[in-house]
Amino acid sequence: MKNKGFTLIEILGVIVILSLLLILIVPGIINRLSSKQEQTIETQNKIIYDAAYQYINERPDKFPIKRSSTYCIGIKTLIDDGKLSSPVIDVNTGKNISDKYILIDVNNLENSEIKDNSNCK
Repeated sequence: MKNKGFTLIEILGVIVILSLLLILIVPGIINRLSSKQEQTIETQNKIIYDAAYQYINERPDKFPIKRSSTYCIGIKTLIDDGKLSSPVIDVNTGKNISDKYILIDVNNLENSEIKDNSNCK
C-alpha cells in the first residue's frame, strides 16, 4: 500500500522557500507604505499653506507682502473664508487641527509651519 502525503523534508522545504520570499518582499512593501504616508503629509501641508497664501494675497491691505513677510493665520479663519473645508484632520495623528495656526512665510512656503496658538507670534 502506497502512503499518500508529504514527507517532513518536503514540508520544511516549502516553509523555507515561503520564508525567503517573505523576507525579500515585506521590507519593500513597508518602505513603499512609509514613503506614501510622507507624501500624504507633504501634500496636506502644501494644501494648507497654499490656502493661507491665497488668503493673504486677497488681503494686501491687511497683509502687506514685504521682503521678510511672515504672518500667523488660524486654520479656523481659512475654514470660515471657504479656503479649507471643515474639519481639517492631521493625516499623521488623525486629530482635528482646526484650532491650530499657520506661521506662513509668504516668500518661501517651505519655511511655513503649523503651530499651536501659544507658539504663533
